[in-house]
Amino acid sequence: MSQKAYLQSPTLNGEQVVFVTDDDLWQCSLIGGVARRLTTKRGVTKSPKFSPDGKRIAYTSNESGQSDVYILSSSGSMSERVSYFGVSKVVRWIDNTNLLVLSALDDFARGALHLYNLNIKNGEFKKLPWGPCHDYISSPKGHLIGRNLGDPARWKRYQGGTAGHFWIDQSKKGQFKRIFQKIGHGLSNPEIIDDNLYFISDFEGVANIYKSDLQGKNIKRLTNQKKYYIRNFSYSEGNIVYQCAGSLFQYNLKSKGESQIQVETSGTFIQASERFEEPIKYLQSFSLASRAKELTLTSRGQLYIMPPWNGAPLRLGDRNLFYKSAVITPESKFSEVVCIEIDNKGEENVVLFQVKSNGQTTQSKLMSQFGKAYFMTPSPDNKRIALVTNRNEVWLFDRATKKKVKIAL
Repeated sequence: MSQKAYLQSPTLNGEQVVFVTDDDLWQCSLIGGVARRLTTKRGVTKSPKFSPDGKRIAYTSNESGQSDVYILSSSGSMSERVSYFGVSKVVRWIDNTNLLVLSALDDFARGALHLYNLNIKNGEFKKLPWGPCHDYISSPKGHLIGRNLGDPARWKRYQGGTAGHFWIDQSKKGQFKRIFQKIGHGLSNPEIIDDNLYFISDFEGVANIYKSDLQGKNIKRLTNQKKYYIRNFSYSEGNIVYQCAGSLFQYNLKSKGESQIQVETSGTFIQASERFEEPIKYLQSFSLASRAKELTLTSRGQLYIMPPWNGAPLRLGDRNLFYKSAVITPESKFSEVVCIEIDNKGEENVVLFQVKSNGQTTQSKLMSQFGKAYFMTPSPDNKRIALVTNRNEVWLFDRATKKKVKIAL
């Protein structure tokens, strides 16, 4: 059965494209058509890269617990694990035997990544002497280092101190000079092609592919995506394939033509199938109404109310704030939820939501300035709300008079 899939992380070799969807590797032609599934992994598969001769595909998977590098024949076979020290990403092939990979092996922080040379035949690896960085390219015209090279789509138009940047050494003597300093925005995915530098940036609003000379001058935009960010491009034999909005696109350097690759995927799609998740991962609290008519719950700081057996959940409150300790009040003519709302200043307030049968909701603040709430419950007659705080205080709120009284210390 063919269905719409989210296609990502393409790698290109000649006329063959390998990409990730449903947490596995798939292969199709550059002109599109039916894709062939290459792997059926239990873990998450990322960053596939064709070897220079096109015979192998390197990628990372966490099927054994930690993320490490696996090698797969491009014609399809059993994958072979070639690293055991924890690898975050396959950056590129140095030659048909050695890989450039990212790892936080020698640092206490998982995000402090360094480049390593990994030999796929004997498993030996060596740390490169460039300090924390995310990419290194050696070409006849010079060396390039990329630092802080994240995905621009994860933090759009970011211009802070950890924005991605490039350093070039055309003398090959270790004298690197930063380029594109005036851009300010994050840079990613560098490639040196025919003495030009190609990269992704969103300095004009939406991330597209650009090219320049190796001094960072004569910048020219190649692609023309206006709504969604371009991510993860790969080059081979005059063509670029990139990911945008869950689809794959081709850009030809000679004709400057740009088109979507129509890919058909078919299979069981395990990751898209209905499955049961362990609620303890995300569920913070829940409350069931009398006679099990409604259920309210908080998950990841967000508040919902829903029928307990079927029907869609309704989000309550401001999605930019956090909620906890939600309780459905006893019978009233409206569905009522009383909970703790944490505002932008970190202060906690008792708020009440009333939900009508047509889905319209109203919100009112009942209590504030009491510290941090430990426990809260409405009275059986729904006339009062009791609250226990981190100050070892018990407060009682009267809904009729709208007054709070401290009843215990």
